[in-house]
Amino acid sequence: MRILVWCLVAGVLLGASSTQSFAQVERDLQRIVSQRMQVQIDEVRALPYGGLYEMLVNGQTIAYTDAKGQVIIVGTMFDTATKQNLTERRQRELLSVDWKSLPLDRAIVYSKGNGSRRMAVFSDPDCPFCRKLESEIAGLNDITVYTFLYPIAELHPDAPRKANAVWCAKDPGRAWLDLMLLDRQPPPPEGGQACAAPLKEVAELARKFRITGTPGLIFESGVMVPGLINRVQIEQNLK
Repeated sequence: MRILVWCLVAGVLLGASSTQSFAQVERDLQRIVSQRMQVQIDEVRALPYGGLYEMLVNGQTIAYTDAKGQVIIVGTMFDTATKQNLTERRQRELLSVDWKSLPLDRAIVYSKGNGSRRMAVFSDPDCPFCRKLESEIAGLNDITVYTFLYPIAELHPDAPRKANAVWCAKDPGRAWLDLMLLDRQPPPPEGGQACAAPLKEVAELARKFRITGTPGLIFESGVMVPGLINRVQIEQNLK
C-alpha cells in the first residue's frame, strides 16, 4: 500500500515538474526565436509530436520549432492516422471570431437583396486590395456587409481623412461604395458639423482579432480570412 501511494505521489510531482519545464521552454523559445528572426512570436505551445513546438508568428502564421529554437519549419502538418490537416485546423481555432462580439454600431453598413447573409470587413479606403475586394463583393446577392474603417496611415497617409469623410457622410454605405468602386470622393460633413469616425476603437479591435493588414474578413460563422479572396471563396464562406 505504501509503495502504491508513493508511486501516485511521485507521478503527480513528476507531472507538475514536467508542466513547469514545458512552460519554461515555451517562454525561452518565445524570446529566442523573436530575437534571432526579428519577428513577433505571439504564442508558443508544446506539441505531442516529435518534441516539436508550435508558434504563432506575427499574429497569423503557424510555424514549428525544436526545444532549442535551432530550426524553424513553416508549412503544413498532417496527422497520418486521420489524414487531418493539423495546421489548418489550428489556424481556424486561432483566427476564429465570435460574431456576437463585434460592435456592429462601429461599422458602416450596406445591403444587397434580402441582406440575409452577413460578413464584416476591416478595410482601408486607399488599399488597392480592399478596392478589389469590393468589386468581388459587388457580384454577390442577398448580403449585408459591415465595414470597419481601418486606415493604415503608415502606408496611406490620406486614408484617415477619407475614412472620416465616409463615416460622416449622409449615407455612409453609399459614400463608401462610391469611393471604392467609382473613386468618387466623399463630401466634407454638411455645415461643418463635428463628426469623428471611431478609428482608434477599430484599430484596437483589429489588434484584438490579430488583423494586421487590410482587407480582413470575418464571416458570421466565426471564420476569419486575412487578405483578398475572390467572389467564389466569399460565397463558400457565406454558406
